[in-house]
Amino acid sequence: MRQNFNMTVLSLLTLISWIVLSRAGHPDACYGHKNTDELMSTGGRIVIVVDTLPWSGSTAMTQLIMSSPSVSTLCKGAHWQCEGHEIPAALRDYGHHIINITKTVLSWLKIWDLSKPFLLTKAFGISGNFTSELANTLQGLDASFLPTGITKLYPVWLTMWRPMCLMLMSSGYLHSFEAIKGSTQADEENALRQFHSYEHARLLDLAYAIRKLQQQRIPMLTISYGTLLWKSNEIAKIISKWLSCCSDEFRDDFRPRLGHDVFVRNRWKTTGTLQDYGKKKNPKDYGYDVNNIKCDSKPVLNPKQLTSVKYITSKLIDLEKTLFENYS
Repeated sequence: MRQNFNMTVLSLLTLISWIVLSRAGHPDACYGHKNTDELMSTGGRIVIVVDTLPWSGSTAMTQLIMSSPSVSTLCKGAHWQCEGHEIPAALRDYGHHIINITKTVLSWLKIWDLSKPFLLTKAFGISGNFTSELANTLQGLDASFLPTGITKLYPVWLTMWRPMCLMLMSSGYLHSFEAIKGSTQADEENALRQFHSYEHARLLDLAYAIRKLQQQRIPMLTISYGTLLWKSNEIAKIISKWLSCCSDEFRDDFRPRLGHDVFVRNRWKTTGTLQDYGKKKNPKDYGYDVNNIKCDSKPVLNPKQLTSVKYITSKLIDLEKTLFENYS
């Protein structure tokens, strides 16, 4: 009962905040720096946070961002998919939540190549509170905490959501779906209802996290996984314009090199380019409309959940359309 109450309150706060904050301007992703020389001469570094829900395309987005020679990753930390929360010093609890964000960021700083102006982390499991705390920590660390020569970290966020019909593209989703069916003896529709309810809760959490970032005036770019996959070249160009101080463009035809960009212990999932992967997949096979950024079918949810999903996705789509208007 308490969980339902909390979700209702969260839904209400989210809807109100979308109305207010969607009118706000877009903060400068370069924090006023015209180029990387100007950024680095003052001891600054821009931290790019790829933040998505699990199984929602974060590896694809990470590969796109690491395509720029100006970006340093956490791959040399030799952990799963180069993810920041996998670093042992992250001090996770049994629920895999990072419990000391300052020590986590300091552990990242030991792995990043600080000779580069852009530092990439893949911070999994978006939630409003964690997102807010990570942004505050990145902004709040002064020179006394930072390595010699670094005086300021400037966070920018790349958030990505996945339309529910594209869950079928995820092997993690398929394994979990079969597990739900097996553990509960549920038929396919009931199992799908359980999974869609879970996705609905995660979508609310994502919307809440975006609201927190908007309140903190953190530069942020928000797109859907479908757009990244089937409009990868356009997204690469948009990110290059958004991070205008980056002299090296982002490329969707980039293929990570083993031993150079990624390492054996990363167990990197992709073998080709983002561009090639998009060409191999037909959005119609998943009932997805690329141009309208939506699924053809409705998720299996109750009426209140359907209304919530429809509203939140409409606002996420609005953010994406504004992005294309501003940077295309």
